[in-house]
Amino acid sequence: MAISESYIMKLVREYAKSPEGKQAIREKYGIEYDEKFTRAQVKAYGNRMKKILYNHIHSEIKSISLDDIIVEEPLLREDGRFEIKLSFREGSLHRESLYPDGYPDGLKNIVLLFAKGYHTSHPVHGDWTYNGTVVAKNVWGKRTRAPSNFLDEAVSEFNGASAGIATAYLEGEYV
Repeated sequence: MAISESYIMKLVREYAKSPEGKQAIREKYGIEYDEKFTRAQVKAYGNRMKKILYNHIHSEIKSISLDDIIVEEPLLREDGRFEIKLSFREGSLHRESLYPDGYPDGLKNIVLLFAKGYHTSHPVHGDWTYNGTVVAKNVWGKRTRAPSNFLDEAVSEFNGASAGIATAYLEGEYV
């Protein structure tokens, strides 16, 4: 006779509802078990990660605001776990080029540039504009920027604070 996954999960849920199970969860994770864990409770973890991510990004890139980070709606995956994606507001990562004649499309992703670093063969210079306003005139761009681990630090901080209840990770070009 084989024990099914659904039977094991039923036993886990029953234990979690019991006084002993609630106590074990409280001791291990520092939270109260709620059998009616709602999407709003799940989204609270996304908002916690948003604040942590903002703090780490803003320490490197002052022009990124808290409103630039979007917490999407929780999705229930096939394995029964929730997933929440954080993304950036459209256009919030783009920066105009200091040398628009040479780089008319500007920079696509300022966060990725700071995270991965770069090296150029020759510096560019020009007027720095932000949201259509000239912020500084005749600015020289850096030739080199070392990679920064601020995104990894944000993920580690969240994972350390969430006690295994929620797990953050980087994906796509941010890995």
